[in-house]
Amino acid sequence: MLKNAKGLIMAALLTCVLMVLLYAGLRSLSLKIMAFQSPLFTSPLPSPIPSYLPRGKKALLYISQRKGVPVERLVLADEFEISFPLTKKKLWKGLVLDKKGRGQFLYEVFIDAQKEVILDQVNVEEFWEAERAAYRSKFGDKALRLVARKHGIPPEKLRIVNDVIESYPLTGQKVWRVKILNAEKGLSYEITLNAFGEEVDPRAIKEAEFKAHRAKYGRLEPALYYLLKIKKPGEKVPVLIWVEGVDYEWVDKQLAKRFPELAEKYYLAGGHIIRKDGSSVRPEELGGEILDKVHSVYNDLLDRAHMEAARPIVEFLRRKGYQAKALKLFPGVFAELPKETILELNKTSLRNLGTIYWGEIEIQKELDSVSQSIRASTAWEETGYTGRGVTITIAEDGIIRPDISHRALPGSIGRVNRLGTSSERLRPLCFDVGYGEGGALLV
Repeated sequence: MLKNAKGLIMAALLTCVLMVLLYAGLRSLSLKIMAFQSPLFTSPLPSPIPSYLPRGKKALLYISQRKGVPVERLVLADEFEISFPLTKKKLWKGLVLDKKGRGQFLYEVFIDAQKEVILDQVNVEEFWEAERAAYRSKFGDKALRLVARKHGIPPEKLRIVNDVIESYPLTGQKVWRVKILNAEKGLSYEITLNAFGEEVDPRAIKEAEFKAHRAKYGRLEPALYYLLKIKKPGEKVPVLIWVEGVDYEWVDKQLAKRFPELAEKYYLAGGHIIRKDGSSVRPEELGGEILDKVHSVYNDLLDRAHMEAARPIVEFLRRKGYQAKALKLFPGVFAELPKETILELNKTSLRNLGTIYWGEIEIQKELDSVSQSIRASTAWEETGYTGRGVTITIAEDGIIRPDISHRALPGSIGRVNRLGTSSERLRPLCFDVGYGEGGALLV
């Protein structure tokens, strides 16, 4: 009898051990299956990610599923918590780094910190929209009263026409920026309130965020900052250095010297020809030949200004034995540098040194999949509307001077027409723009 009891107990224990091992094995297998998806067989409906997993693990699995990469290639680079003071909601944001990624290699993942579920972009926007609605409901009337008192206007003549929540993650600040219109006089005003309904100075908040950004990242863009953390000493990384301190005033002065006959009647600024009263000049007033000549000379002068501003950075890197190339199209310097040299460069007070970006960028056609994903082709076939021949109008309070002469936009704009208007405050411009296949806007 005793032997039988011992046998039963041992069998039960053995069964329990086997069940635990089986559960652990199945759980491990399920996580590996969820983490792996071949890029050739990407499911439109990825496997659900268990809520019991830590947030960092959820983020890695989420990116692994959607990008079709092994989870071992991914690391959690950083994490933040975003609090919404009025709705009392919270978001967790994780930055996932693909160690072998090209093009984009840093991804954001958002998790509802209260429900522990991963959110897509639409759900994340709903958090911000709810907070914006709460601000408008709680402080909308107060914003109107503050503007009315400041400008001596009856509150009933004012209305909110636009508002947005601005978030500053490094300093933890969130503010509500409101645009208020006096329709009777055609004037608009802006006011910024904090979570207590107090008016704050947005410039001071932005300055504090900028200082916090520099304190954490220096001059490195965040993506490069996190990438360098996993690079080995001596490993070279391509970087693109933005050049500051370009002398644009010199360019305008030189342009005026080259065209003294125009400088007597007009301002020549930024490659544009402007009347002394600030109004735009119609292309037909001067003729296409002179405009083309002005633009050509302006671009040459701009190249020289870019190269001159880049000189201190180029010379600094060449003295250290590295090849550095100053770019002409925009103020930048390209170089391949070891990790430690980039970190050293980040700490220097080198003249004209701007933000340092990761330079190995792959240009990807983002519009190739848009029409398929939103099934636009069906709508084109059924309605006959493709977007071709549509005129886009920009109407703004003030003078609009689009830089259609820039060399990076060849042939993007067919023509620019100056329209007459009965209002002196409104100076619209119309563009007839070129479209690609399926109505994809080229400009």
